[in-house]
Amino acid sequence: MNKINVLIIVNNAMLRITLRTILEKYPDIDIIGLYKYDEKILNLIEKKPDVVLIDLDIIKDKGIQILKRFFKIYTSIPCFIISMDFQNNSDLSFISLKALDLGAIDIIHINNFEELDRIEFKLLNKIRAVKDIKFNKLKNLNKKFDFPVRLSNINVSNKLKYRAVLIGISTGGPQILQEMLPLFPANFPLPIVIAQHMPYGFTKAMADRLDKICQLNVVEAEDGDILESGKIFIGKGGYHIKIMKDSSKIFLKITKEPVDALYHPQIDILFETAAKSLDGRVIAVIMSGMGSDGREGLKILKEKGAYVIAQDESTSVIFGMPRVAIENGVVDKVLPFNKIPEEIIKKLK
Repeated sequence: MNKINVLIIVNNAMLRITLRTILEKYPDIDIIGLYKYDEKILNLIEKKPDVVLIDLDIIKDKGIQILKRFFKIYTSIPCFIISMDFQNNSDLSFISLKALDLGAIDIIHINNFEELDRIEFKLLNKIRAVKDIKFNKLKNLNKKFDFPVRLSNINVSNKLKYRAVLIGISTGGPQILQEMLPLFPANFPLPIVIAQHMPYGFTKAMADRLDKICQLNVVEAEDGDILESGKIFIGKGGYHIKIMKDSSKIFLKITKEPVDALYHPQIDILFETAAKSLDGRVIAVIMSGMGSDGREGLKILKEKGAYVIAQDESTSVIFGMPRVAIENGVVDKVLPFNKIPEEIIKKLK
């Protein structure tokens, strides 16, 4: 059996015990190091790790230089940021997004030590997915791919077939979205709604950063927001985002229900509610991420006549979600992420 060598660098004693308790019982996982951080740790590791778990609090206390040093030593090893429960802290959110920019793969949020079964499921899935991670794609995305110039203003018919663009994305999402979303022109005529798997407290900083670089207004969605054209709504981390309809308007509902969903936001929930409220008149995009979230929602959308685009394998950090959608026969077009805005505009014309 080829074991997955896991290096854990965590200062919080309770968190170290929790991670060890979860992982040491699995024969395919070998904990090769369980440390508090000090300046010498990275040079003392004798066995090369396949994956590293590093505590967000260490980065907060010691600075982003830790990660810069880490990625200099371990140039192609997936690193996950472990975060504890915290209120919407803009400094921590900024540090986390910066860590993702530098090459961290994802954020694993642990907010309740009593929910070990849920923590265990997420942790194992992410660690075991390392063999599918195309690490080099994640670093310096804008240098790896051929990007068109920002798309210029477009002329489209007033009678549009579609009423919204929906995007479901997970691992690698923050980096991919900051390269893709600025390509949409300032007069893009539809609302864009995004379900990005991400814990509570991170998506506000993500939306603020995207808003500075996009031609469209980007916001973290709030409960009751009207679905406005030419605006990008990022689903609030740790909550579901639903598209709802009453007699006079289409609006967004931000809710914890259903609480037992594997992901918050769950892509299936966004897609399924759009199928009902918008009668399937959407362009749906399924992008990089592990697992199969989005599969059931896309089936319903496709039956209603939605146009479905999947990100291709060559530009996906993890090809899980797009691959499942393609295999289920619900995808109309498979494209690298940097070509997706152009395809959407082509469909509107």
